[in-house]
Amino acid sequence: MGVRPGDLAPGPVCRRWAVMGKLPEIASKGGKYRHSEFIEFVLDQYVHEGVQELDEEKLTPSLRLRYNNAIADAVRELGPSELIRRLFTGFQDDLYNG
Repeated sequence: MGVRPGDLAPGPVCRRWAVMGKLPEIASKGGKYRHSEFIEFVLDQYVHEGVQELDEEKLTPSLRLRYNNAIADAVRELGPSELIRRLFTGFQDDLYNG
């Protein structure tokens, strides 16, 4: 059985170490530079705010925060909404199970 989200890195320092250990692998799968940039933003939110930042319900708030409430800018830079959702959820497998 792999690591579950609730098991991973309870405090900010532990989360930072967990991310740092996986970042090169996760970033290399990010595709376009903008994809990697968004993934790194989400990971930074995870480190500072906690595992709840990785819930799918946080995708839209994360996009709004990163792109100053301009979802259209996020779509222009990252691609269609389904691709953005796959970016948001896809790297988490590497973070938890990698």
